[in-house]
Amino acid sequence: MAEPVLRGSCLCKSVRYEVTPPFLRFGHCYCSRCRKATGGVRSTNIAVNPDQFRWTQGENLVDEL
Repeated sequence: MAEPVLRGSCLCKSVRYEVTPPFLRFGHCYCSRCRKATGGVRSTNIAVNPDQFRWTQGENLVDEL
């Protein structure tokens, strides 16, 4: 059986990506900065190894940190 692939995008769908589990970490953050960034009560974050993440569209539109 193939590994499940999770797909996501930015709100306008210009940037898209795929992530293959398992996750190294998964968590919710309720700090004021994360609440402000998401406009919600929390921010949900995951961490994976780089080989588990793949840009499928719009990588050039993402600013590097």
